[in-house]
Amino acid sequence: MYGVIDLDKKFFNLKSLCIKLLIFVVSLLLFLTLLELSLRFLGKVWQHNRSDYQHSTLINKDNNTIACFGDSYTVGGLGTRDLSYPGILNKMTLPNKTTVLNLGICESNSSQVLEAIENYTVKNNSRAIVLLVGAANKYNFYGMKKINFYQTLRIYKMYQIMKLSLVNKFLKKEMVDKFNDAPNSGYYLSNDIEKIFSDARGIDNTYGTLHTINYYLARKNDRLPMQSSFTDSGKERVKELLDGLSEQEKQKIIVDLIPIYSFMGDNDKTKYYYDIAKKTNPFEAKQILVFNCLDKNNNMKEEDKIKIFNELIAEDPYEGYCNIIQFYLNRTVFIKDETEKNRRLKLAKSYLDKLISLATTDDQRTCEILLEYYRVSGEFDKAKKLYEEQFLKKNKRTRFKDFYFKTAYYLVYYGNFSEAVYYFIQAFKQNPRLDLHSYYYFSKAFDLQNKYDAKYVLNEFENISKKYPKLRNNPSFNTCKESFKNRLSFENKVLEWLKIDVEKIIDICKEKNIKLIIQNYPFPYFAVNKTLREISDKYNVTFIDNYIIFSNLVKENGYRRYFLDFDHCTEEGHKIIANNVYSVLIDEKII
Repeated sequence: MYGVIDLDKKFFNLKSLCIKLLIFVVSLLLFLTLLELSLRFLGKVWQHNRSDYQHSTLINKDNNTIACFGDSYTVGGLGTRDLSYPGILNKMTLPNKTTVLNLGICESNSSQVLEAIENYTVKNNSRAIVLLVGAANKYNFYGMKKINFYQTLRIYKMYQIMKLSLVNKFLKKEMVDKFNDAPNSGYYLSNDIEKIFSDARGIDNTYGTLHTINYYLARKNDRLPMQSSFTDSGKERVKELLDGLSEQEKQKIIVDLIPIYSFMGDNDKTKYYYDIAKKTNPFEAKQILVFNCLDKNNNMKEEDKIKIFNELIAEDPYEGYCNIIQFYLNRTVFIKDETEKNRRLKLAKSYLDKLISLATTDDQRTCEILLEYYRVSGEFDKAKKLYEEQFLKKNKRTRFKDFYFKTAYYLVYYGNFSEAVYYFIQAFKQNPRLDLHSYYYFSKAFDLQNKYDAKYVLNEFENISKKYPKLRNNPSFNTCKESFKNRLSFENKVLEWLKIDVEKIIDICKEKNIKLIIQNYPFPYFAVNKTLREISDKYNVTFIDNYIIFSNLVKENGYRRYFLDFDHCTEEGHKIIANNVYSVLIDEKII
């Protein structure tokens, strides 16, 4: 009797759970359907309310318009439509009351632009259509035939945008957590790190042990891309390593023991070794104590810090300047308050100028400090030039042996993902046996940029494999390489899709007797730019090579003059594009 009742209860509970689950699923589907319809409706409303769209829907019998179609590069990027290249072109001297229309839509792909041109040409017969499209095809899959149905939905596009934004934020947080500032003796990225330190201790137990200890301290400060963090067992390991050193060995690294024991919270031993170090190396002992004090007293007034700094400088100007500069550069990369960040950089630069006045131009330590200043301040081109000329070409040993790798991480934090990809590749050329975390961040940076394609990466990986034959057995390298093979297959489909859409646009323009002008991007979107060029050559369509023009201008005048963020144009950049289009309109006698 009771067993039957229990079964009934279980059946009732299961039935109730199934009903609740069904209601949840139906509600979720209904919500997603309403969201999809709302996004489509809002998109239509937004489009119809645009003044240039309303203009484009009017029947134009005078054939006096130049219609510009494309994505954010046509819209104006981060600026306004008045400062976009169509807006600037419209203000230039155009005969016969010619009007330039900006019909670009941010993040539109080739299929969306094709639809817009089809709708536009039903009622309008422009003199010319100017086309710049293809960059958004990498992540906006609307209209792509060889994709799943869900990838055509607006909610999927919204999901993709949110996902990219979250990945961006996640990577920034990772950069802060894992590379907060430089630990005492650098950081290490090898999979067999314990073996390296064991070998080091075999060669010189004192310094090998010091490096091992600093490795654990670096992990404690979350400055390494390691899976496990510093725990009590790590602290015990440091204590064990310290206790394993004889007093004679400790005398060799006595200055280094001061911050280590201070970090471990052993004040008695910190003071004990400071008192000994003060007798043999007073200046070095004092500066370590000073900077430990400054680190622990974040609220110390600036004038008090400067007073302490001046005391160090008075004793040894060169050493004083070196230590003060590094004090200001530490932690500066990840400071969110731009005012505070600029203040620290300004102070570091003022002391750096004084240091350079004391040292020779090829002094290694001065070069290293200058290099770090360039990197922290975001002057990566200067840092790269200095590193390659002063250290790489001369084959000098330097604490910046991981320059490319750490620079790539800084670039990820700054959101410059395309340049991060370049520096990751350079790092792999130097040390392709970096761990899986390195390849993970490299892959994420690649996904968030549009400059390099998978073919470029695979070609570089193949060259690296030839240089390091044993690398073919490295699981991290092979996993990353396989993922890029999959990316290449997808990218080829995307480029084929772009080609088909542009060919259809060419056919429409020929049928309507509209002059078509195809541009490529001023930014090095290599694969897309190459595809646009090939299509133009094949069908004898007028082509504007913005990329070549901008490449030469950037070499002469610098990147920041023409690009506002990391790929969109400044007003000056849009003026260049407008002039390029204007020249073609005149040369081709379109206006």
